[in-house]
Amino acid sequence: MVLRKLFCLLLVLGTLSCVSERSIWVRKALVPPTSAPVDYDGTYSSAPLQIASKVNHPFFDAEAQNKIDDLSGSSLSSGNHLELLPNWRSMAKKSELADLAKESILIISLQIVCDEGGQELVDHLVKAAQRGVVVRMVLDGGFWGSMGSGTCFKQLKRAGIIVRRSPYRLLPGAKNFQLHDKLFIVDATTGITGGQNMGSWWSKSTGINEFFRDTDILAEGPVVLDMAKRALDIWLQATEADAFTDAYARILTTKRREFRKRSLLGKQHYKTWLSEAKPGGICRFVGHDPHLGTFHIFDTYAEIARLSQKQIVFQVPSLNAIGTDNQKRLLDALKTASAKPGVHVDLITNGPGFLKAAMTPSTFGRIYALSTLPWVYDSVVNSDIHVYIYRAWLHSKLVTFDGLIASVGSFNFDQSGLEWSESTLICIDPKLLDETKRLLAFDFANSTPIGTPWVPTVHTEICVDN
Repeated sequence: MVLRKLFCLLLVLGTLSCVSERSIWVRKALVPPTSAPVDYDGTYSSAPLQIASKVNHPFFDAEAQNKIDDLSGSSLSSGNHLELLPNWRSMAKKSELADLAKESILIISLQIVCDEGGQELVDHLVKAAQRGVVVRMVLDGGFWGSMGSGTCFKQLKRAGIIVRRSPYRLLPGAKNFQLHDKLFIVDATTGITGGQNMGSWWSKSTGINEFFRDTDILAEGPVVLDMAKRALDIWLQATEADAFTDAYARILTTKRREFRKRSLLGKQHYKTWLSEAKPGGICRFVGHDPHLGTFHIFDTYAEIARLSQKQIVFQVPSLNAIGTDNQKRLLDALKTASAKPGVHVDLITNGPGFLKAAMTPSTFGRIYALSTLPWVYDSVVNSDIHVYIYRAWLHSKLVTFDGLIASVGSFNFDQSGLEWSESTLICIDPKLLDETKRLLAFDFANSTPIGTPWVPTVHTEICVDN
């Protein structure tokens, strides 16, 4: 009996006849749902969503937003038009915008997969270039930026489209620019950002099939200038300035001046925008660059979570909030919020979707699941954070705070968020929040609540007789 208990303590993965509380929870998270999937355009019960009152809410306090300015390295703008683009809708919109482009298309992405979906977008970009539109693209300089690229690079080059890679050196200790932003900027007037790269993994997604459930957002208005500036800055980190980049920078400056004249930019207008009867179109675009020592999204989300009063819904492909001060600060803010009376923090993350996806063999998916789900457990154990397991492979990074603020971007709350460049669009807009509420209702309907693990000791081993 003594030897048996000792054997249990030595088993790390809870194999054979010994399992850990964590192993049990992970296995539970991988159980496929028994209910039928719910289509986005179908009918389903309302989600467990709660909306706070805007009366005296700190989100609408100018001083609170000024503090977020300082933490995020960003500022608010008003007069923005917004449209949520879940799943296949984003790739379709990008092709449509490419056809409408008149002057320029600037693309920043981790990768383009040269499959059917990727090829379709390339065809639209090539046609744009043939019309005289300047098309430029920056992809990650590491493995992911070249994976699946196929013949697309050659086609883009033949059309005069310049593709660059983020600076990347395979040297110990090198501060590589690991690029994870997703930006699609057309004529410096319309921008798309979010979690989607380019290829069939996104263009064929319904959100419940074997492809990625993902979310992008389209913006028009002054916030696009911040998105375009980030895209330009990333381009200039990948290559040298030229006549196009100089002209593009001047265009952004001119447009910014025009928006200021219309009182759509400027801190002095915060109080006016935020005190309107129905504040809307108010956005900030936040980026962070670990290779330059900034982690703005961690800081921004932590502060908004601190101000939240009703509910935070956080979508994350794989939560890992353990290990560094940045992770701990955001996790502590979420845990503190969840511990407040009447405040809910709901996490939607991955489980069985890892096992049946078109993007990877099921064996690799299982290995990935068994290596990442324990991080989720360790992050939320003994907290008031409620965990929901999505039925398909969730790649979305949608976050809502009190049903009053929505954020859509590329930020992963795990180790990659500490190593890769990230960006997100954070907005106050009733129409967008209505769209977000519907999308989250779809996501909750396709998720299984498995609760929060509560155990005396995180890694207690339990021996079970055969």
